[in-house]
Amino acid sequence: MSKVVQKKTPWAEIIDRYAEVSGDLRQTFLHPALLEEINLTIVHKGRCLDFGCGPGDLSVTLAHMFEDLVMVDIAPRALEKAAERVGRQVSVLSPECFADTSDLFDAIIFSLVLTTIEKDEYAATMLSGLAGRLGDGGQLIIGTTHPCFTFRALSQVPYSSSGMPYNVTVESGLDIIEFHRPLERIVGLLAESNLTIRTVREVYDNENYYLSRGENSHRFAGILPLFLILVCEKKEGLRL
Repeated sequence: MSKVVQKKTPWAEIIDRYAEVSGDLRQTFLHPALLEEINLTIVHKGRCLDFGCGPGDLSVTLAHMFEDLVMVDIAPRALEKAAERVGRQVSVLSPECFADTSDLFDAIIFSLVLTTIEKDEYAATMLSGLAGRLGDGGQLIIGTTHPCFTFRALSQVPYSSSGMPYNVTVESGLDIIEFHRPLERIVGLLAESNLTIRTVREVYDNENYYLSRGENSHRFAGILPLFLILVCEKKEGLRL
C-alpha cells in the first residue's frame, strides 16, 4: 500500500485551473444527483447556503432554484469566480464574515467539503455550526467521495483510518489532496453534531462515460458507487 502523498497545493493557487475543468466525475454524476435530491427534499426553496462553493459549479443552478443564495468559501478568488458565473446579485462571504451573521437557511449544501477537512474535531465543529443555521424543516445536504469504494484512497491509506491524506488526480497536471474517513466515523461526526440522517443515496458512474472520453473503463463501472449523498436534519426537538 502506497503512502506517498504529494505536498498539498494551497486551494487559492489552483482555483482558476479548477474552474476550467469540465465534464469530470463530480460534474457528470454527483452534481445532477445532488440537484435532484434538493428538488425531492427541499419543500420551501427560500434561502440556500452553498458552503464551500468553490468556483461555483453548483451555485449557478442553485441561484435559479432558490429565492436567495449565500456562497461561502475560504478563497476570495473562488468567490469571485462563483459570483461571475452566477451572474446575478448573491451574497458572497468568507467563513469569518459568515460566522458574524445569524441567518437561517432552508437548505445548506456541503458538497465535497468533508474530504478537505483533515481533523475530525474541526469537521464536527463545522457540522455543528451548520446544523445551527438550519431553519425549521431545513436540510443539510452532504455530497462526498464514497468512503467504502474509493479505490484511489484505499490504495494509499487504511480504510479504518480517519483524516489520512491521499492523492487525487482531477485531470492531467491537476492534483489535489483529500482526507479519508470510514463510514462509521462520518456517521459518528453527524451524531456528535446533533444531526440525524434522513436520506442516504449512493451515486454510480457508468462505462459509457469513460469510453466517450477515449479512456479505459474499469471493471467496477456502474457496479460500485463513487459518491455518497447524505440528507441530514437537526435531531427532533433540538433547538440550537
